[in-house]
Amino acid sequence: EQVIKKERNKKNKIILTSENDEKLNLLLEPFKKWQEVVSVTKSDLVNFIISTYNETLSPSEIKTLLKAMVN
Repeated sequence: EQVIKKERNKKNKIILTSENDEKLNLLLEPFKKWQEVVSVTKSDLVNFIISTYNETLSPSEIKTLLKAMVN
């Protein structure tokens, strides 16, 4: 078997709220049954979500984020 190592940049880090960390854990649950074949990490999931998301935020998303930052 050939093992493919993922390239990881350990310099880029983000801080998640405990609520969002729990959400990531829940999203990773279905992958546990595949852990002998492939390991999906929180970083993998976050990178997948970002790579599949639009490259720009909608005006309503921007407004929602700004409101959250002010409160």
